[in-house]
Amino acid sequence: MSGPKNQHFVPRFYLNAFAIPESIASGEPKVYALGVHSDDDDQFIASTKNVAAEKFLYSPVGDDNKRDFTFEGKLADLEALLSQLWRELATGCISLEDGYRKGLAMFIANLYLRHPRKRKVTRARLSHFQGAIQAHLTALGDSCQSIEFTLNNHKASVTLEEFEAEKAVDDNDYHKHFVEYVESNTIDLAKILLKRRWNVIVSPKRRFITSDNPVCLTGPAHKPFGFETEGTVITL
Repeated sequence: MSGPKNQHFVPRFYLNAFAIPESIASGEPKVYALGVHSDDDDQFIASTKNVAAEKFLYSPVGDDNKRDFTFEGKLADLEALLSQLWRELATGCISLEDGYRKGLAMFIANLYLRHPRKRKVTRARLSHFQGAIQAHLTALGDSCQSIEFTLNNHKASVTLEEFEAEKAVDDNDYHKHFVEYVESNTIDLAKILLKRRWNVIVSPKRRFITSDNPVCLTGPAHKPFGFETEGTVITL
């Protein structure tokens, strides 16, 4: 299975809603953009196909030593469905009935989880988890052949042999773990979003901007917060 080399972590259909109007008619949507560390006078124009993307972001190397485009294909199918919904929301005024809310919740959850920053987070979490397991094994001594633990409210166990194999992971293994993380958590996060109170801000003029990391969380000051924390505000 083959697929695109340049893979967007912010879909083009979303970015196109922020494109320069004249460029949309040309068939090559472009946006006014700023670099991450740029000043206002460093504005430049870029095609939406060249921003918010990385090479093979969702395509780690498979067991056959070839790029695995399976998840990229699933994202393409999801985006084909959600692009219709987004077009209505971006240019019109829709009712947030169950069908629209479910679709938007899936979109927001997927958009949040698939960002490359999450790849770094999942790698750090896996390293932290491995460190915790290693500390327990060291404390229990050489006689310990397995350890039981609770992860995400589920009981699990790992043998010493399995753990040693897990420690031997490389960058591509972390890459696979990131893809699995996005795929396995999108629906659960969407369910959390559906329980939240929703508001839509409307403007009769083109006044909205976006970024390469468009799902933002703000929460109570000086307190850890997440999607389910009381007082957390989630903004797209």
